[in-house]
Amino acid sequence: MAEAYTTDNCDTDPELAHSFNGDLLDICAAADYVITVTWTANDACGNETILSSTITVLVDDVDPDLFVPDPITLDCSDISETSDPAAIIDAWLAEAYATDNCDTDPELSHSFDGNLLDICADATYVITVTWTAVDHCGNTTILTSTITVVLDEEDPDLFVPDRSRWTAAISAKHLILLRSSTHGWPRLMPRTTAIRTPSWLTASTATCWTSAPLRPMS
Repeated sequence: MAEAYTTDNCDTDPELAHSFNGDLLDICAAADYVITVTWTANDACGNETILSSTITVLVDDVDPDLFVPDPITLDCSDISETSDPAAIIDAWLAEAYATDNCDTDPELSHSFDGNLLDICADATYVITVTWTAVDHCGNTTILTSTITVVLDEEDPDLFVPDRSRWTAAISAKHLILLRSSTHGWPRLMPRTTAIRTPSWLTASTATCWTSAPLRPMS
Protein backbone atom coordinates (compact mmCIF):
# COMPACT_ATOMS: atom_id res chain seq x y z
CA MET A 1 0.00 0.00 0.00
CA ALA A 2 2.85 2.37 0.80
CA GLU A 3 4.06 2.16 -2.79
CA ALA A 4 1.12 4.29 -4.01
CA TYR A 5 1.61 8.07 -4.09
CA THR A 6 0.19 11.17 -5.80
CA THR A 7 1.39 14.61 -6.97
CA ASP A 8 -0.43 17.70 -8.17
CA ASN A 9 0.46 20.85 -10.16
CA CYS A 10 -0.85 23.20 -7.46
CA ASP A 11 -1.57 21.17 -4.33
CA THR A 12 1.67 20.12 -2.66
CA ASP A 13 -0.12 17.50 -0.55
CA PRO A 14 -3.10 15.99 -2.40
CA GLU A 15 -5.22 13.52 -0.46
CA LEU A 16 -4.70 9.82 -1.20
CA ALA A 17 -7.02 7.01 -0.07
CA HIS A 18 -7.51 3.32 -0.89
CA SER A 19 -10.29 0.74 -0.58
CA PHE A 20 -8.36 -2.21 0.81
CA ASN A 21 -10.13 -4.26 3.48
CA GLY A 22 -7.99 -6.78 5.35
CA ASP A 23 -11.04 -8.90 6.16
CA LEU A 24 -11.08 -9.96 2.51
CA LEU A 25 -7.90 -11.97 2.98
CA ASP A 26 -8.67 -15.66 3.42
CA ILE A 27 -5.83 -18.05 2.75
CA CYS A 28 -8.19 -20.95 3.42
CA ALA A 29 -10.80 -20.02 0.83
CA ALA A 30 -12.26 -22.63 -1.47
CA ALA A 31 -10.26 -21.37 -4.48
CA ASP A 32 -7.76 -18.75 -5.52
CA TYR A 33 -9.31 -15.28 -5.88
CA VAL A 34 -8.49 -11.64 -6.65
CA ILE A 35 -9.01 -8.56 -4.48
CA THR A 36 -9.26 -5.27 -6.39
CA VAL A 37 -7.88 -2.26 -4.50
CA THR A 38 -8.88 1.22 -5.65
CA TRP A 39 -6.80 4.33 -4.93
CA THR A 40 -8.34 7.81 -5.10
CA ALA A 41 -6.30 11.05 -5.25
CA ASN A 42 -7.94 14.47 -4.58
CA ASP A 43 -6.35 17.94 -4.68
CA ALA A 44 -7.47 21.09 -2.87
CA CYS A 45 -9.78 22.02 -5.71
CA GLY A 46 -11.60 18.67 -5.75
CA ASN A 47 -9.94 17.36 -8.84
CA GLU A 48 -9.87 13.57 -8.58
CA THR A 49 -7.90 10.69 -10.04
CA ILE A 50 -8.86 7.03 -9.52
CA LEU A 51 -6.69 4.00 -10.26
CA SER A 52 -6.81 0.38 -9.15
CA SER A 53 -4.55 -2.61 -8.66
CA THR A 54 -5.11 -6.19 -7.57
CA ILE A 55 -4.04 -8.70 -4.95
CA THR A 56 -4.24 -12.34 -6.02
CA VAL A 57 -4.74 -14.69 -3.08
CA LEU A 58 -3.49 -18.24 -3.59
CA VAL A 59 -5.24 -20.46 -1.09
CA ASP A 60 -3.36 -22.99 1.03
CA ASP A 61 -4.33 -26.40 -0.30
CA VAL A 62 -1.03 -28.14 0.51
CA ASP A 63 -1.07 -30.92 3.09
CA PRO A 64 1.44 -30.77 5.95
CA ASP A 65 4.63 -32.81 5.83
CA LEU A 66 4.47 -35.52 8.48
CA PHE A 67 7.32 -37.62 9.86
CA VAL A 68 6.71 -40.68 12.09
CA PRO A 69 9.15 -43.02 13.88
CA ASP A 70 10.23 -46.42 12.63
CA PRO A 71 8.39 -49.49 14.00
CA ILE A 72 9.54 -50.83 17.38
CA THR A 73 9.29 -54.18 19.18
CA LEU A 74 8.53 -54.63 22.90
CA ASP A 75 8.89 -57.81 24.96
CA CYS A 76 8.83 -58.80 28.63
CA SER A 77 12.07 -56.90 29.27
CA ASP A 78 10.08 -53.74 28.47
CA ILE A 79 6.63 -54.71 29.81
CA SER A 80 6.42 -56.49 33.16
CA GLU A 81 5.72 -55.98 36.84
CA THR A 82 9.15 -54.37 37.17
CA SER A 83 9.51 -52.73 33.74
CA ASP A 84 7.31 -49.78 32.79
CA PRO A 85 7.26 -49.16 29.01
CA ALA A 86 5.95 -45.60 29.43
CA ALA A 87 9.33 -43.90 28.96
CA ILE A 88 10.14 -45.99 25.88
CA ILE A 89 6.78 -45.33 24.25
CA ASP A 90 6.71 -41.62 25.14
CA ALA A 91 10.13 -41.16 23.57
CA TRP A 92 9.02 -43.11 20.51
CA LEU A 93 5.84 -41.06 20.09
CA ALA A 94 7.80 -37.83 20.52
CA GLU A 95 9.87 -38.63 17.43
CA ALA A 96 6.89 -37.74 15.22
CA TYR A 97 6.67 -34.16 13.96
CA ALA A 98 4.95 -32.11 11.25
CA THR A 99 5.80 -29.04 9.18
CA ASP A 100 3.67 -26.95 6.83
CA ASN A 101 4.18 -24.46 4.01
CA CYS A 102 1.94 -21.83 5.65
CA ASP A 103 1.09 -22.90 9.20
CA THR A 104 4.10 -22.61 11.51
CA ASP A 105 2.48 -24.87 14.12
CA PRO A 106 0.29 -27.55 12.55
CA GLU A 107 -1.70 -29.71 14.95
CA LEU A 108 -0.31 -33.21 15.52
CA SER A 109 -2.13 -36.07 17.24
CA HIS A 110 -1.82 -39.86 17.54
CA SER A 111 -4.07 -42.83 18.28
CA PHE A 112 -1.89 -44.77 20.76
CA ASP A 113 -3.79 -46.43 23.63
CA GLY A 114 -1.69 -47.87 26.46
CA ASN A 115 -4.49 -50.28 27.37
CA LEU A 116 -3.61 -52.28 24.25
CA LEU A 117 -0.31 -53.44 25.75
CA ASP A 118 -0.65 -57.04 26.99
CA ILE A 119 2.47 -59.17 27.33
CA CYS A 120 0.28 -62.16 28.30
CA ALA A 121 -1.98 -62.15 25.22
CA ASP A 122 -2.71 -65.31 23.27
CA ALA A 123 -0.20 -64.55 20.51
CA THR A 124 2.36 -61.99 19.41
CA TYR A 125 0.50 -59.02 17.97
CA VAL A 126 0.96 -55.62 16.35
CA ILE A 127 -0.44 -52.26 17.48
CA THR A 128 -0.84 -49.77 14.63
CA VAL A 129 -0.41 -46.16 15.74
CA THR A 130 -1.86 -43.46 13.49
CA TRP A 131 -0.55 -39.90 13.46
CA THR A 132 -2.64 -37.06 12.01
CA ALA A 133 -1.24 -33.63 11.09
CA VAL A 134 -3.70 -30.80 10.36
CA ASP A 135 -2.83 -27.23 9.34
CA HIS A 136 -4.85 -24.03 9.87
CA CYS A 137 -6.80 -24.60 6.67
CA GLY A 138 -7.72 -28.18 7.51
CA ASN A 139 -5.28 -29.77 5.10
CA THR A 140 -4.50 -33.19 6.57
CA THR A 141 -1.73 -35.78 6.38
CA ILE A 142 -2.05 -39.24 7.98
CA LEU A 143 0.75 -41.75 8.50
CA THR A 144 1.15 -44.87 10.63
CA SER A 145 3.82 -46.87 12.39
CA THR A 146 3.66 -50.04 14.49
CA ILE A 147 4.52 -51.52 17.88
CA THR A 148 5.06 -55.28 17.85
CA VAL A 149 4.40 -56.91 21.23
CA VAL A 150 6.26 -60.21 21.66
CA LEU A 151 4.59 -62.49 24.20
CA ASP A 152 6.24 -63.99 27.24
CA GLU A 153 6.01 -67.71 26.45
CA GLU A 154 8.97 -68.95 28.47
CA ASP A 155 8.43 -70.91 31.67
CA PRO A 156 10.13 -69.60 34.82
CA ASP A 157 13.48 -71.01 35.90
CA LEU A 158 13.01 -72.91 39.16
CA PHE A 159 15.73 -73.73 41.69
CA VAL A 160 15.16 -75.97 44.73
CA PRO A 161 17.49 -76.98 47.60
CA ASP A 162 19.31 -80.32 47.61
CA ARG A 163 17.42 -83.23 49.19
CA SER A 164 18.25 -83.47 52.88
CA ARG A 165 19.99 -86.58 54.13
CA TRP A 166 17.81 -86.55 57.21
CA THR A 167 14.07 -86.59 57.63
CA ALA A 168 12.46 -85.33 60.84
CA ALA A 169 9.04 -86.22 62.19
CA ILE A 170 7.25 -85.33 65.40
CA SER A 171 5.29 -88.12 67.15
CA ALA A 172 4.05 -88.29 70.74
CA LYS A 173 6.19 -85.27 71.68
CA HIS A 174 9.34 -87.16 70.75
CA LEU A 175 11.67 -86.30 67.87
CA ILE A 176 12.29 -89.25 65.63
CA LEU A 177 15.30 -88.74 63.42
CA LEU A 178 15.47 -91.10 60.52
CA ARG A 179 18.20 -91.49 58.01
CA SER A 180 17.42 -92.45 54.44
CA SER A 181 16.97 -96.17 53.92
CA THR A 182 20.19 -96.42 51.94
CA HIS A 183 22.27 -95.19 54.90
CA GLY A 184 20.67 -96.93 57.90
CA TRP A 185 19.75 -95.47 61.32
CA PRO A 186 21.70 -92.73 63.12
CA ARG A 187 23.40 -93.36 66.43
CA LEU A 188 20.78 -92.52 69.09
CA MET A 189 20.09 -93.76 72.61
CA PRO A 190 16.97 -95.99 72.56
CA ARG A 191 14.17 -95.87 75.09
CA THR A 192 12.13 -98.85 76.06
CA THR A 193 8.78 -97.32 75.19
CA ALA A 194 7.40 -98.49 71.86
CA ILE A 195 5.24 -96.07 69.82
CA ARG A 196 3.36 -96.29 66.59
CA THR A 197 5.48 -95.12 63.68
CA PRO A 198 4.44 -92.66 61.01
CA SER A 199 2.64 -94.15 58.03
CA TRP A 200 5.64 -93.65 55.79
CA LEU A 201 7.73 -96.20 57.77
CA THR A 202 7.71 -99.84 56.62
CA ALA A 203 7.65 -101.36 60.12
CA SER A 204 4.50 -101.28 62.20
CA THR A 205 6.29 -100.15 65.39
CA ALA A 206 9.58 -98.47 66.22
CA THR A 207 11.64 -97.69 69.23
CA CYS A 208 11.21 -94.16 70.59
CA TRP A 209 14.51 -92.32 70.67
CA THR A 210 15.66 -89.62 73.04
CA SER A 211 17.66 -86.63 71.92
CA ALA A 212 21.12 -87.93 72.54
CA PRO A 213 23.99 -86.33 70.61
CA LEU A 214 24.16 -87.47 67.01
CA ARG A 215 27.33 -88.46 65.29
CA PRO A 216 27.06 -87.49 61.63
CA MET A 217 27.35 -90.47 59.31
CA SER A 218 28.84 -90.21 55.86
